[in-house]
Amino acid sequence: MTLTLDFALHGHPGTLSVTHHLNRDPTGVGFDLLGIDFDGVDLSGFPVVEATTHYEPEGYRAIMGWIQVVRYTSPGDGSLFIVDTAPQFKAIPGMDFPFLSWGIRPTLFDAPAIAEVSVDWWADAFLVASPDALMTPVITPLAAFRWGYEISADGVVKSRPPRPRNTAEAWAEVRPEIQSRHPAWTFQ
Repeated sequence: MTLTLDFALHGHPGTLSVTHHLNRDPTGVGFDLLGIDFDGVDLSGFPVVEATTHYEPEGYRAIMGWIQVVRYTSPGDGSLFIVDTAPQFKAIPGMDFPFLSWGIRPTLFDAPAIAEVSVDWWADAFLVASPDALMTPVITPLAAFRWGYEISADGVVKSRPPRPRNTAEAWAEVRPEIQSRHPAWTFQ
C-alpha cells in the first residue's frame, strides 16, 4: 500500500510517498543489527512504514525532519506518550533533539514490534522544517499521517495502515506535549 501526501516548503511543492507492508522478515529490515534480545519471539506480522520525501530544491532549501509521536497502552506499561527520538540522541546528556530523522529530503523508516499482548499502538508522523533551514530551533509542520497496530489478548497483530491527517489539527493535538519535552525548540 502507498499513501501519497502533498506539502509545500519555501514556495515549492513536494510529495511524500508512504509505503506500508507487514514485516515477514525481521532480519531483512535490520532487527538483527539492533542488539535487542526478544528471546526467540516471532516478530513477523508487525507493520513496516517508510515515508520518502520528493522535493526538487536542493541544499539548505531541502533540509527537513521527521517528528513522530507514539501513544500506546499495554497491561505492563499503562498509557504512554513518546516523542520517538533517534536513540543515539537520547544517550547524550543534555541533548535536546526532537527528530527521528533529519537532513536533506529525509526518509522516515519504522518497523516497531513488541513482545506483549493486549497492546494498542499508534503513531502520528510529521514532516517538519525550520523556516530558515537550520539557523534557529524553530519547527513548522508540513504534512502528517497516522499509522499503527494493535495486538489482541491472544497475540494476533492487526496493522493500521497509514492514513492522512489534517496537519494543523494533528499538530495542535501533540504540540504542547512535544514543547514541554523539548524546551529549547519553538514548535509553531
